[in-house]
Amino acid sequence: DLLLIGGKGSGKDTLINTIAWILNLPVTLSVGSKDETKESIVGEPAFRDGESTFDLSLFAKTVQNGGIVNMAEINMMMGDVTSVYHSLLDDNAVLPTPIGAIPRHEHFVMMGSMNVGEGYVGVRTLNDAFKDRFAVLRLPYTQDFEQMIRSKTGLHDTAALSFLKNVKNAVDTLIQEEQQGFAASTIRGYVDAANYFLEIGINADTKLDVLEDYILNKVEDLDEYMSLRDMIRTEAWSALPISPEEQNYIDG
Repeated sequence: DLLLIGGKGSGKDTLINTIAWILNLPVTLSVGSKDETKESIVGEPAFRDGESTFDLSLFAKTVQNGGIVNMAEINMMMGDVTSVYHSLLDDNAVLPTPIGAIPRHEHFVMMGSMNVGEGYVGVRTLNDAFKDRFAVLRLPYTQDFEQMIRSKTGLHDTAALSFLKNVKNAVDTLIQEEQQGFAASTIRGYVDAANYFLEIGINADTKLDVLEDYILNKVEDLDEYMSLRDMIRTEAWSALPISPEEQNYIDG
């Protein structure tokens, strides 16, 4: 069983799907939530043909029949809830349910993925006893940002790649210096921007389009949004126009 730690766009889902392809196992996606309970993880009570019964969850069925569970955002779940997995992931190899323990299939694998850092709201520190049941793999961002964009999108225009890299550096600077702009630290946003440049081309208009659609507008807080615009204008693209909203903000 494997626990993947890394930021948005670092390749966690890609790695899980690749492993599933290599092992020829189906993947069941499950997303962690603060509202999850021990009961909801394994199934829910039902009433059928005049009798009370219990419907196993897709997770429980995967434990029973084999396959890979991709438990995304696993660190959104409460510590007292994740304890339901303990006997499944240790030598007991069973999942407790209201209708009895389900033996773990020999080809069942659980893979949890989690985002870490100050930019992720609602995440929790995993219980040590739970985390200890996994092999843990940390996925860093690629060191060569431009190479990563080229490999993911096929964009080779040096001006477009340099523009995106400068924008990323501006976002990183704001995060480091002012602890703002975490939402704009998005690899997927840069990939979408690169694909847009591939489709439309790079000019002043498309630069503005990708900045607003894929980077800037990911930041919801107004003060933070304005700080990011100013940082990008200062560090990455001095020609970034001052929008009417920004001018009103500047004027108070």
